[in-house]
Amino acid sequence: MKLILTCLLTAMTVTSSAIEIEPYYDADLPNPAINITKDEQGNFLEVTVNEWHDKVYVQGEYKNYVFHQGYDYSKKQGFIRTYSDDMQLINETYSHQNDGMVVREEMMQAFEIFKSNETVLQLLVTAEQAITIHGGFNYEDPKEDQPCFVGNRCVHVFASTPNVPVLAHAIIKLVDQSVPYPLYDMDAAVLARIKVDQNK
Repeated sequence: MKLILTCLLTAMTVTSSAIEIEPYYDADLPNPAINITKDEQGNFLEVTVNEWHDKVYVQGEYKNYVFHQGYDYSKKQGFIRTYSDDMQLINETYSHQNDGMVVREEMMQAFEIFKSNETVLQLLVTAEQAITIHGGFNYEDPKEDQPCFVGNRCVHVFASTPNVPVLAHAIIKLVDQSVPYPLYDMDAAVLARIKVDQNK
């Protein structure tokens, strides 16, 4: 049986329309973080996304090590840390390639940013059925001058209803909690039909 993490069945009102969001279920969300640190305002500083154990042959004997993979928001880089079996730090390396997938806590934050974006809301208020919000795939821009170039922790978020497979699709930038692409890959005819302001 699926575990309801957050019940959003209470409709939130936007202008004169109510938006009904289906609850999130455990099986639809990424794994929770191994560890999270936050600043005084509650913003993410660092998330540890994976942990694994391994034996490594060192100087003629096998030693047990614990490895942590995660993402550092201040450095905008991923990390891999190596610990002894009593969790003493031995080594750490930073790289854009080591950040790993977003964790549940980050995804829940991305959903909240998505739901509060004005352009996204123009799409959500057109729904005639309850909305499901989902996502989790990382997104990267190819050029350094673009908002989601490597290190910016960007993620896809979608909204759908039983009759509308993609009601809204945005890219959320977790580093600064912005929405650089609120209408990502949306069909122009659909946007025209529902009169979405594409300048926002």
